[in-house]
Amino acid sequence: FANVVIKGKAATVTQGGMSYVPTKVTPRTMLASEVSDPTKYNLIVVGGPCANSLAETVFGVTCDGWSYKEGEALVKVAANGEKVAMLVAGTTALDTRRAAKAVANYATYALSGTEVVVKGTTLEDISVVKA
Repeated sequence: FANVVIKGKAATVTQGGMSYVPTKVTPRTMLASEVSDPTKYNLIVVGGPCANSLAETVFGVTCDGWSYKEGEALVKVAANGEKVAMLVAGTTALDTRRAAKAVANYATYALSGTEVVVKGTTLEDISVVKA
Protein backbone atom coordinates (compact mmCIF):
# COMPACT_ATOMS: atom_id res chain seq x y z
CA PHE A 1 0.00 0.00 0.00
CA ALA A 2 1.06 3.60 -0.53
CA ASN A 3 0.79 6.42 1.96
CA VAL A 4 0.63 9.94 0.62
CA VAL A 5 1.38 12.86 2.90
CA ILE A 6 0.89 16.35 1.50
CA LYS A 7 1.99 19.43 3.40
CA GLY A 8 3.21 22.86 2.42
CA LYS A 9 5.45 23.00 -0.62
CA ALA A 10 6.74 19.43 -0.30
CA ALA A 11 5.04 16.06 -0.38
CA THR A 12 6.32 12.67 0.66
CA VAL A 13 5.06 9.43 -0.84
CA THR A 14 6.12 6.23 0.91
CA GLN A 15 5.60 2.58 0.15
CA GLY A 16 7.18 0.02 2.45
CA GLY A 17 10.87 0.96 2.55
CA MET A 18 10.69 3.26 -0.48
CA SER A 19 10.25 7.01 -0.17
CA TYR A 20 9.70 9.63 -2.88
CA VAL A 21 9.59 13.40 -2.57
CA PRO A 22 7.62 14.75 -5.53
CA THR A 23 8.58 18.16 -6.87
CA LYS A 24 6.89 20.52 -9.25
CA VAL A 25 7.54 19.29 -12.76
CA THR A 26 6.74 20.31 -16.28
CA PRO A 27 5.16 17.24 -17.91
CA ARG A 28 6.56 16.04 -21.22
CA THR A 29 4.87 13.67 -23.58
CA MET A 30 7.10 11.12 -25.27
CA LEU A 31 6.62 8.03 -27.34
CA ALA A 32 8.04 4.83 -25.89
CA SER A 33 10.61 4.86 -28.71
CA GLU A 34 11.87 8.25 -27.51
CA VAL A 35 12.68 6.98 -24.00
CA SER A 36 16.17 5.48 -24.11
CA ASP A 37 16.52 5.03 -20.32
CA PRO A 38 13.18 4.84 -18.48
CA THR A 39 14.88 5.08 -15.07
CA LYS A 40 15.75 8.73 -15.79
CA TYR A 41 12.08 9.69 -15.62
CA ASN A 42 9.04 9.57 -13.39
CA LEU A 43 6.66 7.96 -15.86
CA ILE A 44 3.00 7.60 -16.55
CA VAL A 45 2.96 4.78 -19.09
CA VAL A 46 -0.29 4.78 -21.06
CA GLY A 47 -1.26 1.65 -22.93
CA GLY A 48 -0.72 -2.03 -22.31
CA PRO A 49 2.23 -4.17 -23.37
CA CYS A 50 0.71 -4.92 -26.78
CA ALA A 51 0.65 -1.17 -27.57
CA ASN A 52 3.43 0.33 -25.43
CA SER A 53 6.82 -1.36 -25.02
CA LEU A 54 7.47 0.54 -21.76
CA ALA A 55 4.72 -1.52 -20.10
CA GLU A 56 6.96 -4.55 -20.43
CA THR A 57 10.27 -2.76 -19.89
CA VAL A 58 9.23 -0.95 -16.70
CA PHE A 59 6.50 -3.20 -15.28
CA GLY A 60 7.39 -6.65 -16.65
CA VAL A 61 3.89 -7.01 -18.12
CA THR A 62 3.98 -8.85 -21.45
CA CYS A 63 1.48 -8.95 -24.28
CA ASP A 64 1.31 -12.75 -24.07
CA GLY A 65 0.92 -12.58 -20.29
CA TRP A 66 -1.87 -9.96 -20.30
CA SER A 67 -4.61 -11.65 -18.26
CA TYR A 68 -7.30 -8.97 -18.35
CA LYS A 69 -10.36 -9.17 -20.56
CA GLU A 70 -12.35 -6.54 -22.43
CA GLY A 71 -13.92 -4.15 -19.94
CA GLU A 72 -10.88 -4.22 -17.64
CA ALA A 73 -7.81 -2.04 -17.22
CA LEU A 74 -4.84 -2.02 -14.87
CA VAL A 75 -3.53 0.97 -12.92
CA LYS A 76 -0.26 0.10 -11.22
CA VAL A 77 2.46 2.09 -9.44
CA ALA A 78 6.01 0.73 -9.13
CA ALA A 79 9.54 1.79 -8.38
CA ASN A 80 11.46 2.82 -11.49
CA GLY A 81 15.08 2.95 -10.38
CA GLU A 82 15.19 6.02 -8.13
CA LYS A 83 12.03 7.30 -9.81
CA VAL A 84 8.45 6.08 -9.80
CA ALA A 85 6.20 4.91 -12.64
CA MET A 86 2.47 4.47 -13.10
CA LEU A 87 0.93 2.13 -15.66
CA VAL A 88 -2.50 2.98 -17.09
CA ALA A 89 -3.32 0.10 -19.41
CA GLY A 90 -6.51 -1.40 -20.73
CA THR A 91 -7.35 -4.39 -22.82
CA THR A 92 -8.89 -2.10 -25.45
CA ALA A 93 -8.43 1.61 -26.18
CA LEU A 94 -11.76 2.30 -24.43
CA ASP A 95 -10.57 0.39 -21.36
CA THR A 96 -7.40 2.50 -21.27
CA ARG A 97 -9.44 5.70 -21.58
CA ARG A 98 -11.69 4.54 -18.73
CA ALA A 99 -8.65 3.90 -16.52
CA ALA A 100 -7.18 7.29 -17.42
CA LYS A 101 -10.47 8.95 -16.48
CA ALA A 102 -10.40 7.17 -13.10
CA VAL A 103 -6.84 8.38 -12.49
CA ALA A 104 -7.69 11.94 -13.56
CA ASN A 105 -10.67 11.91 -11.18
CA TYR A 106 -8.88 10.07 -8.37
CA ALA A 107 -10.92 11.87 -5.68
CA THR A 108 -14.09 10.22 -7.03
CA TYR A 109 -12.72 6.68 -7.34
CA ALA A 110 -11.22 4.38 -4.70
CA LEU A 111 -7.64 4.32 -5.95
CA SER A 112 -5.56 2.82 -3.17
CA GLY A 113 -2.59 0.53 -2.90
CA THR A 114 -0.14 -0.04 -5.70
CA GLU A 115 -2.44 -1.86 -8.12
CA VAL A 116 -6.13 -1.65 -9.01
CA VAL A 117 -8.38 -2.92 -11.79
CA VAL A 118 -10.74 -0.44 -13.44
CA LYS A 119 -13.88 -2.03 -14.86
CA GLY A 120 -16.78 -0.88 -17.00
CA THR A 121 -18.33 -0.83 -20.46
CA THR A 122 -18.57 2.93 -21.09
CA LEU A 123 -16.82 6.06 -19.86
CA GLU A 124 -19.63 6.56 -17.34
CA ASP A 125 -19.96 3.18 -15.55
CA ILE A 126 -16.50 3.09 -13.96
CA SER A 127 -15.74 0.88 -10.98
CA VAL A 128 -12.42 0.30 -9.27
CA VAL A 129 -11.48 -2.90 -7.42
CA LYS A 130 -8.27 -4.25 -5.88
CA ALA A 131 -6.19 -6.25 -8.32
